[in-house]
Amino acid sequence: MNRASRPQKFLSIFPSVALPMYLALLDQTIVAAALPAIAADIGGVDSITWVVLAYLLTATVAAPTYGKLGDMFSKRRMLIMALAVAVCGSVICMCSNSISGLIAGRLVQGLGGGGLMALSHSLLADVVPPRERARFQGVFSSVGMLASTTGPVLGGVMAQAFGWQSIFAVTIPLACLAMVLALRLPAGMNRATGARFDFLGLALLVAVAAPLLVALHNLQSLSGLGLSLALFVVSAFSLVGLHVRERRVAVPFIALDLVLDANVWRCCAIAACHGAGLVSILTFLPLYMGLVFGATGLEIGLALLPVTIGIAFGSTLTGAAISRTGYTARFSCVGLSLASGLMVILAVFPHTTASWLLSAHLAAIAFGLGTAMGAVIITSQLAAGIERIGAVAGLVQLFRSIGAALGTALAGLALFGYVNVSGEMPLETLNVFISQTGDNLDAAIELDRSQAEVISSGFRVLFITIAIFPAFGALLAGSLPMKRLT
Repeated sequence: MNRASRPQKFLSIFPSVALPMYLALLDQTIVAAALPAIAADIGGVDSITWVVLAYLLTATVAAPTYGKLGDMFSKRRMLIMALAVAVCGSVICMCSNSISGLIAGRLVQGLGGGGLMALSHSLLADVVPPRERARFQGVFSSVGMLASTTGPVLGGVMAQAFGWQSIFAVTIPLACLAMVLALRLPAGMNRATGARFDFLGLALLVAVAAPLLVALHNLQSLSGLGLSLALFVVSAFSLVGLHVRERRVAVPFIALDLVLDANVWRCCAIAACHGAGLVSILTFLPLYMGLVFGATGLEIGLALLPVTIGIAFGSTLTGAAISRTGYTARFSCVGLSLASGLMVILAVFPHTTASWLLSAHLAAIAFGLGTAMGAVIITSQLAAGIERIGAVAGLVQLFRSIGAALGTALAGLALFGYVNVSGEMPLETLNVFISQTGDNLDAAIELDRSQAEVISSGFRVLFITIAIFPAFGALLAGSLPMKRLT
C-alpha cells in the first residue's frame, strides 16, 4: 500500500470500526447515571451494583475470546456476531421488570460488548502499518473516550425524561447500523486461518476472572472479607490450572510466550493502570461534584466535558507524535506522570468551588491519561506480530478491564472505608444519603459540618489512591524495552 492511499484506506473502514467501539463503551457508561432510577424501580442500592459488575464479568472474558476467534476465523464475521449478541442483551435489559432479569441481560450484553473493542483495534491493524497506525490510533481512541464521558450524561437525561429502559433502547438502532457498516468492510478482512479452539482454557479463564472480580466488588463494602478471601483462593488455583493447561495445549487460548514477552506484559500492565485510573475518575467524579459542590445533573455533565477534551487531545497528539518521531514509551511515561502528579495536587489542595480552574485541572489529568493507550496498542501489536494482532488486542483489553475493576474497587474501598471508620458518618448513613440524592444531587439532605468534612476528606483519600494507578503505569512505560518503532 503506498503512503498516499493509507488515509483513504483508513477512512474507508473508520465508520465500520469506530461505531462498535463507541457502543462497547456506551453500554458500560450510559448505565451509571441511571442506576438510582433503576434502584428505585426494581431493586435496592445494595444489589444494583451487580448491574455494572455483570457486564464487566462477561466483557472481561469475551475480549480475548473474540480476539482469538478473529485471528482463527473472520474478524468481520466475529464483529457482526458480537454486535448481534449485544443487541440481544439490550432487548433483554429493556424488557426486564426485575433486578435478576436485568442482570441476566447485562451478562448477555457483556458477552457481545467485550469483543467490540478488541476486534475494532485488530481490524484497524489489518490495513495500517505500525508507524502510520500511531497517527490514526489517536483519532480512533478519541471516539472511545468520547463515549466514556458522554454516556453518563446521556443516561441521566434519558432516564429522567423517558425512563431507565430507554437507555438500553437507544443502543439497539446504533448496533444495527454498525452491523450494516461491518458488511461493507473489504473482503480482505474476511480471511480465515482456521484452528482448534481451546474451550478448557476459556473455562479456566472464566474461573480466574469471575471470582476475582466478585471478590473485589465485595471488598468495597468492607463486609465480605471471608467470602472475598475464599474467592481469591479459587481464582489463584484456577490461575495455576490455566498456566498448566496453556503450557500443554498445542493451540492455547492465551499463548504464554505472548504473555511473557517483555513488551507485551508491560503493555498489558499499563493498560490495566490506565483502565483503573480512567474508570475510577469517571465513576467517582459525578459523586464528588454532587456531594462536595452540590452540582446539578447538568453541571455534572458539563464538568465531564473537560475530561472528554483532555482525553481526545492527549490521545490524538500522542498518536501524531509517535507517527512523526517513532518514540512510544516516553510520551506515555511523561503523560501518566503528569496525571498522577495532578491527582495528588487535587487531593492536597482541593478546589473550593466548581470553577473553570477545576475544569482545567481535570482536563490536564485527562490529557495525561490519554497518552497511554495509543502507545500501548501500537507497541503490543508490533511485538506480537501480524499473525496474533487479534490475540494481543484481546489480551490488552482483558487487562484493561481487570484493571478497571480492580481500580474502581480499590478507589471505592478508599472512599467508603475512610467514611466508615471515621465514626462521624456510618457507611449506612452515607448509602442513604447517596440513594436519596443519586438522581437529583442538588436536592441533597442536610449534613452537619463534621459529616461534610468527613466526605471531603474521604475524597482526598480517594484521589491519592487514584494517583497511584498512573504513577505505576508511568514506571512501567519507562521500562518498556521497545522505546521506538522501527
